[in-house]
Amino acid sequence: MALPPHPPRVARLLASLVLRGEAREVITGDLDQEFAEAIAGGVRPRAARQRYWRQTLASIAAVRRDARERRRDTRSRALPSFRGLALDLKSVTRVLRHSPGYAAIAVLSLAIGIGANTTIFSVVRQLFLMPLPVEKPDELRLVYWSPHQDGPLGISNISASSFMDASGVSFRSNFSYPQFSAMRDAATGSASLAAYTFVRRLTVSAEGRAPILSSGMLASGNFFGTVRPPLALGRGLTERDDHDGAPAVAVISQNLWTRLYGNDLDVGGKTMRVNDAIVEIVGVTAPVYRGLSQGGFIPATDVTMALAKQPLMSPEWSKSGNSLFTAPAAYWVRLIARTSAASEAQAYEILRTAFARHIAQGGLKPEIAAKSTLAMLPGARGIDSLRTSPRLPLRILSIVSGVVLLIACINVAGLMLARGVSRQRELTIRRALGAGRARIMRELLLESVILSGIGGVAGLLVALWIAPVLQSMLASGLGTSGISVSLDWSLIGATAVLACTAGILAGLVPAIRFSGNTDAMLKHRTASAAPRLFAGRALLALQIAVSLPLVVGAGLFLRTLNNYAGVDLGFEPRGLMLFNLDPTMNGKAPERTAQVMPRLLERIEAIPGVTSATPLENALITGSGSNTPMTIDGHEADINFNAVGPHYLETMGIRLVAGRMLQSSDSIGTPSVVVINETLANRFFKGRSPIGGRMTGDLWNVTVVGVVTDSKYEGLRDAVEPTMLQSYLQRTDGKFTIGAMTVAVRSAAASAAVRAAIEAAVHDVDPTMPLSEFRTQQDQIDRTIGRERVIASLLTVFGGFALLLACVGLHGVTAYSVARRTSEIGIRLALGAQRAQVLWLVLRQVVILAIAGLAIGLPIAWIAGPLTGPMLFGLDPRDPVTIAAAAAILALVVVAAGLRPARRAARLEALTALRTE
Repeated sequence: MALPPHPPRVARLLASLVLRGEAREVITGDLDQEFAEAIAGGVRPRAARQRYWRQTLASIAAVRRDARERRRDTRSRALPSFRGLALDLKSVTRVLRHSPGYAAIAVLSLAIGIGANTTIFSVVRQLFLMPLPVEKPDELRLVYWSPHQDGPLGISNISASSFMDASGVSFRSNFSYPQFSAMRDAATGSASLAAYTFVRRLTVSAEGRAPILSSGMLASGNFFGTVRPPLALGRGLTERDDHDGAPAVAVISQNLWTRLYGNDLDVGGKTMRVNDAIVEIVGVTAPVYRGLSQGGFIPATDVTMALAKQPLMSPEWSKSGNSLFTAPAAYWVRLIARTSAASEAQAYEILRTAFARHIAQGGLKPEIAAKSTLAMLPGARGIDSLRTSPRLPLRILSIVSGVVLLIACINVAGLMLARGVSRQRELTIRRALGAGRARIMRELLLESVILSGIGGVAGLLVALWIAPVLQSMLASGLGTSGISVSLDWSLIGATAVLACTAGILAGLVPAIRFSGNTDAMLKHRTASAAPRLFAGRALLALQIAVSLPLVVGAGLFLRTLNNYAGVDLGFEPRGLMLFNLDPTMNGKAPERTAQVMPRLLERIEAIPGVTSATPLENALITGSGSNTPMTIDGHEADINFNAVGPHYLETMGIRLVAGRMLQSSDSIGTPSVVVINETLANRFFKGRSPIGGRMTGDLWNVTVVGVVTDSKYEGLRDAVEPTMLQSYLQRTDGKFTIGAMTVAVRSAAASAAVRAAIEAAVHDVDPTMPLSEFRTQQDQIDRTIGRERVIASLLTVFGGFALLLACVGLHGVTAYSVARRTSEIGIRLALGAQRAQVLWLVLRQVVILAIAGLAIGLPIAWIAGPLTGPMLFGLDPRDPVTIAAAAAILALVVVAAGLRPARRAARLEALTALRTE
């Protein structure tokens, strides 16, 4: 009996090898069954085998295709749908292209908010975040001390500064040289301790060039080894440069190297004239290093010389010829240490012990010395890290710029909500056709992120555009010259983060609102009344609430400036011009002031339009002055003093009350005399005439010859303190000399013409004596309130911007509401409603929003008020008049923004309105 035909073995083996699992069993079983049925049905075996092969190959291809599709579907579920994202991007771009007005307003809003924040971030980064460009800046420590009391200490401070910590303890920067020597020797092995002091005015010239004014530093020989600033050429100072008899050498800055030598690589070994000394150049610091004040609170260090050259560079600091290197009560050097984190505690204990042992020998009273303490503070950011005064205005500006960005985000969210309502039909249809909520949210968020991305780029351009203006404002307001806004990766990164955050914040509410339940969206669509946009109105109320504190702040600072303008100065600032010069800078001899200054004043007073001129040791209203401990009738007190010229009263516009004014005859060799103000006379000469009274003190033994009216000395905020005036001619004997002086000139002519004549007069008297800082007295006064001016200006701008955004948002929502309720308004008019009623119908919503916003904003303004307290003058930070006025202004502006669409609604014709769909 013949065997029945069987399936092709090779085909069956191929199917068994290629196919796996259940698919192999099912497919091979089906193929075998079909083969058997074909043979039973009379199909020839050869044809059945061919059919088996075809079906086997087709089944293998189908199984492999299904596997590929399954893998593709798995990858599609695991990874984002880039194709869907590209479609969303294309859709968003098309929508924005068809709504250019909406896109422009949104981008402009975000650009201003992001640009303001980017600029403030750049400033804060430079002043308080960037470390000094030195090796391992985290190892640096600034050394300060505190006597833990106010009042006279019986010591002299030269080129000193101080700061107050958060607890109100005042710390001083200066130490005596004997203290430094003892502390440096004691700290050997645990810390490297270096000393330095700033010389703010130097005359520098080279190779026959005209002298230029510069600034510098005197530093101990181990300064460069301790601080380790980067060098472009040569070497730093060493111990062999810092002793008596050593050659005068200097390290100069890259800026001075460029100005004097044009970046000549062979500058090493060349000489230059610093004041009246020939100095050899041994090194050049790198361009990134401008000194120990990275933020520019102290003038850049262009010349660094050894401390041992103090008698050569600043001889006026030495009183009565005494050496500052041995005087225990002369505090003139600052200290900086380098120590590792592991050795810091040990180094502090060693320095504290050495300080305590020598502080009692430093001229302090024993009870003060016993309470004095040492402090080691982080020095990675240099001296700027101790400048607490700029922190408050920068903190305020940071908060304000953040609020502006928040307002911009709220405004964009409101615009997106209003636009989203007009797209509600489109979004409803898309949801009904199967678009998921995530897809709708993604598209709306993508729209917001794209707008914020464009706004971020525009904001970066805004930051670079407004940077010069802000730099100028902050330079005068914060007293810094080291701020610059430059495009770098950190700035770009910060802008990108701001833009992304703004995009998410602005798009989140609209995305949630319009990607919701389809049934709810259809209900809104089919309802007869227009959607009420509760979310949009809530955002508008929040925008009004956030804007109010900005308007209140602007009002407070504008009133502060007005209060400053009303301060009685005690002298007449109008018509006064000031400039600085130093007759002793080049000639060195103190007597040179008495030789040069009278001739210069005579030449200046001969200029047409000039009424009078006088020198001053300290210009008025600069924020600084001079004081000294004095004894008057057995009473000790700190007395302010100033050295002035014979025409001081006429020039400054101050009145003589009793006695006489200082005269040209009050000079070296004549009895020392002073003129006092009324406050000093009333406080220490009660019931008797002060004329002929004696006042004594360290290096002082003077007779009172006159009394003048009170006038402000250091600042506008300060009360008038007891003050005495001495003739500058009696301060030229080397005992207690004057270096740089300010010359005040009263003139009725234009300052530009007088300035040229003054410069010519100075050059004729002494061509080597440069003058600097030419300004008016009013400019000088404005500098002292620069912080308040900066914040008032920026708050006014930001507050105006916030009001503008609130108006745009409110106008848009109100106009949309009128458009959506046109049919309803037509019905009301047809039923007899008066136009005034229609006007109030629309305007009532605006008033409710204003009331809600003010109800939220007033407590915020009340809570935030004390933040500005330290910078206000003559005004309470919670001044009810200012807050009420700001609220009234904001309410009026908001109502005015809604008035136009309300009036348009009131002018509708009933028939036209009823025909509107």
